[in-house]
Amino acid sequence: MRIGTTAPIRPLALVKVIAGMILATNAEVDAGFRGRHAALAQFVLDRDSPLPDPYRAYMAVHSGNFATFAPTMYKGIGRIANGVPEGLIAFSAVENPPFAYLLTFDEKEPDTKPFLPAGGLATFAKVPYELHAKIEFDLLIGFRKNHIPGDYGQD
Repeated sequence: MRIGTTAPIRPLALVKVIAGMILATNAEVDAGFRGRHAALAQFVLDRDSPLPDPYRAYMAVHSGNFATFAPTMYKGIGRIANGVPEGLIAFSAVENPPFAYLLTFDEKEPDTKPFLPAGGLATFAKVPYELHAKIEFDLLIGFRKNHIPGDYGQD
């Protein structure tokens, strides 16, 4: 689905809001989350800083009828061995219809194998904060196929 804004927005501010939601909701269930993700917290607090690597932000259109939150989860083909994910992508999501906001923590190949095939906000995360622009971009749309976020509109 192609969406756009009718008025100029600050693309970097949108990414900061997503990161702030992920930090706030994870802090409620994991007291050490903010400490482990200090660079993400600094990104939210410093108006002019770009989203640091290895974090990536995504949006999707979620056709569900309720809001929910997914704490840190893993997606992909792989396993967790001795507490260390191998071949998996760590992510967290906030679903607040009509949108789902996702943040990945450790994508190894975001340019060639992104977490979601549409809705990546990588360019938004690197522009100056003062940039205002009308934007258009593609988002996945649909219900989740299972109880785990991250499968919006995918088979």
